[in-house]
Amino acid sequence: MNRADERMEELESARVRESNKRMDASGGAGTGNHADESAGDAGNGFRSMTKHVRSRLIAHFGLRLVLAGVALVLCTIAIFIWMSGKVLEIEMNRDFSKAGVSKLGQSMRWADGSFYFDEQMLERVRNENGWIQVLDEEGNVVHSLYAPPELPGAYSIGEIVSYWQHPYNFPFPYDLYLWVNEIDGRRFTLLYGIEPEAKRVLRLLGEIDASDARQIVLSDELADAIRQSGLQVQLLDAAGREVRSFNRFDARLPHAYTLSELALRSVYSERYQARVVFEYQPDTGMTWVVTAPYAEAGTEAGIWNTELGVLLTALLVLLAASVALFSGLSVWYANRFGTPVLHIIHWLQHLADGKLSEPLNRRGRSPSRTAGGKLRRRFRLFSNVIASLTHLTRTLRQNEEMRRQLEHTREEWITGVSHDLKTPLTSIKGYAHMLEAPDYSWSDDEVREFAAIVPVRRMDKKA
Repeated sequence: MNRADERMEELESARVRESNKRMDASGGAGTGNHADESAGDAGNGFRSMTKHVRSRLIAHFGLRLVLAGVALVLCTIAIFIWMSGKVLEIEMNRDFSKAGVSKLGQSMRWADGSFYFDEQMLERVRNENGWIQVLDEEGNVVHSLYAPPELPGAYSIGEIVSYWQHPYNFPFPYDLYLWVNEIDGRRFTLLYGIEPEAKRVLRLLGEIDASDARQIVLSDELADAIRQSGLQVQLLDAAGREVRSFNRFDARLPHAYTLSELALRSVYSERYQARVVFEYQPDTGMTWVVTAPYAEAGTEAGIWNTELGVLLTALLVLLAASVALFSGLSVWYANRFGTPVLHIIHWLQHLADGKLSEPLNRRGRSPSRTAGGKLRRRFRLFSNVIASLTHLTRTLRQNEEMRRQLEHTREEWITGVSHDLKTPLTSIKGYAHMLEAPDYSWSDDEVREFAAIVPVRRMDKKA
């Protein structure tokens, strides 16, 4: 090959290199635009996925919190109903006449031409020595239970109202309580009457001459009634000082009463846990005071058997229910949402360590999918994240495979190039050793012959 051919080859190589540069520049610019578009699409997809996951989390957590609030409200209502019933029971134990008549009236029903009541309420009526009468709108008695024979069979309007508003009026020595029910379009009035033992004892004490307190002697019947009923009797003078007492066992009872003390004890009996009735005798200026402690219906007295105890119990139960509810929600949320999040973090760490696959559980199965390939229930809330991780894992695996193929191709190319360069270089090296050998003296013609052979072999190798 002459110098002209070599020059043409060099020019052609330069032209090819310049063309390749222009193509690379054009292709590079197009690749950059596509990369920008791909980056924009990826950014929009990420924002859409983030918005979707956020919306699902808000809806899911919001629904659970609403359900927890509803459960807490229902629990509060149940506690309030229990508290109301408990307070009513305490009131009934203290004084069935005031609190029990409403429950007795609510249990009243009409069937088979007669009135019926709750059996437990009737038992309480019998134990209290009370009686029941049911009146129609005209005041006629249409039904009665445990009624004394001296009670009338019909009442006038003014008579029944007088007995109700002014109890313990002779000859009607009963406390009277009313409850009105409407049954089958007709209005019936329930009368519950009782003569409390304290008032009966007070009526008998009022028949005793109290002008000389030292001369007062109680009959055996009256003394037995006072002791058996657990009553405490005091006789006060005009100044409110105690001058005589019978069966006095409570040290908290005052020995002298002021106007306010006697008034408070008679009106606010709940505060003193005892009912107080009294009768003033104008002719002697003396006052009989009878104190009847509240009965607890077989339970021990204490703060838990009072309204305050019921309120404290209700608050403690509500607090315990709230703690249990929110603790349960916390454990449930930690188990339901913590497991997918921890699996996602483990998956990312797996990818960071070069393990291009989803981490498996101890059984060698995917924690996020069933055997059929469907997402498990607890992972469905993060379905977008799981899909993105699956796509990322697949893409990284494909990129790794392409990298390995490219590395293999590069190694093959380097091997070929090395082989192509090795043969001409060997020839050049051999002729160079021959020319520099001191044992031989080469002529100018031989040197030019060697110089002509080397480029020919190089061109042969290129061809």
